Amino acid sequence: YVDVVECFTPDLPGNKPYPIWTKYDCRWKDNMFTKDDKNKTATLKDNDFNNNSNVISVTIPNEIEINKTNYSVTTIGNWAFELCYNLTKIVLPDGLETIGNMVFGYCVNLTEIVLPEGLTEIGVAAFDSCRSLTNIVLPKDLETIDKWAFTGCKNLPKKILDTIKLENIKTINDFAFGGCDYFKDYYKTI
Repeated sequence: YVDVVECFTPDLPGNKPYPIWTKYDCRWKDNMFTKDDKNKTATLKDNDFNNNSNVISVTIPNEIEINKTNYSVTTIGNWAFELCYNLTKIVLPDGLETIGNMVFGYCVNLTEIVLPEGLTEIGVAAFDSCRSLTNIVLPKDLETIDKWAFTGCKNLPKKILDTIKLENIKTINDFAFGGCDYFKDYYKTI
């Protein structure tokens, strides 16, 4: 198994990360994924860590073994980490193609994230209200930034648009950067 999260308990001296027993025992389990046998791909299920204040750091594996077969992790399901208030760091799999709706919504302590180059779609409100997010690297070939994707990410610097090829973007829906001061000119236009 692969360690997935660092957990902490508020009553420990200094609140240092300390592995504790949680719903998922702080490890990836194959029942947390749905599999596509034809394409040998896997999706982290909807709501897997939703509203879990113990989650502070996550590394999603590139592959997950299910019934002795390896599947590439290509999608993070809707609301997977929504309301994980203490999440500060996440490492995404290299083969990730889709971030679902509200995946990191209200992860108010998430500070930075690097999105892998193969990512083509960021879902509705995927990073909604991640107000501590100050650095994000968007992949060059990103095709879709759905509505409200970065709404309320008031500390995002305008330079994040420099990392993508705007001509590759097929869709940037309404208010994708709503509430982000630097992006007020783009609320409706990109």
